[in-house]
Amino acid sequence: MTPAGLRWPGAGWLPALRLGRGAWLMLVAAALMAVTVLVFRDLPRYRLPGRPLLTDPAFQDGLAEWQQHGLVRPDRAVPGRVVLQNREPTESAWLERVFELPPERNFLWLSASAQARAIKPGPQPADRGRIVLAQIDALGRLQWQRPHALAELDGTSSPQSFNAVFAVPSTIPQVMLGLHLRQATGELMVEGLRLELVRERALFRLAATSVVAAWCLLAALTLHRLRRSLEPFELQLWFGGACGMLGGALMLPASWRQVVLEDLGRGLALPGHIVGPLALALVFALLAGLVRLGRPEDRLWLQLTGWLLTATAAEVALLTIDHLPQPGRWLFAVAGSLAGLTAIAISRRLMPWLEPSARRPRRRRK
Repeated sequence: MTPAGLRWPGAGWLPALRLGRGAWLMLVAAALMAVTVLVFRDLPRYRLPGRPLLTDPAFQDGLAEWQQHGLVRPDRAVPGRVVLQNREPTESAWLERVFELPPERNFLWLSASAQARAIKPGPQPADRGRIVLAQIDALGRLQWQRPHALAELDGTSSPQSFNAVFAVPSTIPQVMLGLHLRQATGELMVEGLRLELVRERALFRLAATSVVAAWCLLAALTLHRLRRSLEPFELQLWFGGACGMLGGALMLPASWRQVVLEDLGRGLALPGHIVGPLALALVFALLAGLVRLGRPEDRLWLQLTGWLLTATAAEVALLTIDHLPQPGRWLFAVAGSLAGLTAIAISRRLMPWLEPSARRPRRRRK
């Protein structure tokens, strides 16, 4: 996938290795991938403890500030424990509370210890014992498609500890903390419930920004060289437009991107969280198809590997906005690349004029 004439850093420092430009690209990408994993997995990310949002975790004041339904009671024998019971599969027991958030991007650390006793799940996947932190948008709608579940329990279990950090964009003004036993019979016991507003460490932000910048630079350099190597010139125009669409989508602020996706979703009668991955898949399909059409002499596995790395670079770049990796979005980009390569392969069989022999010779670049 690496075009002719592209000289990667380090290619002249170790001439004894005699590696091709494609091999140097793989080495640089592998090194970046290793650094990315180390930064986002092993480097401490948040400053704990944070600012408590739940001011009465022991339920000493009862459940006056909570909304409840069904058999819900604090356990007087164990301070800080609340018990939910449900005996009928058609009924529910739940405890919920809404918290206001500052008008900025927030990180919420939620922890609890939970124990299930003879919980029989209901007909839906969510019909079990659950601890959730759901986001509420400006229109008051619960965003269940976003990550929200801290724990899901059924059957009988010993006490288990759970904790997680939920990234909440600046467009979300409220969150709902809930203990649910919806259409599931049994007993759910929760204690040690804590909800805190935490901040990212400065060292992590510096390392993460450096990694994202390196991925974006690698992807931009590769795509730019690819565009210049395409023939005829019309392919360069189409490829440049598709790259502009991809770059604009990656750099668009979260609030603007959410509005655009919701508007597109209403126009296409699709959920907003599906429109984004579909659009990403279409852009990658167009990019992969244009490169395959303009560079048919490249090996297919090399082009596919290049698009895998480009999809990884796009996902890492989106970490600066979403702060949580989404494997499904990366799979959509890879599927789009495969679809673009497959479409060109089928088109060449059906339309002989797309064969390289029928195209005009490539201009030699200095």
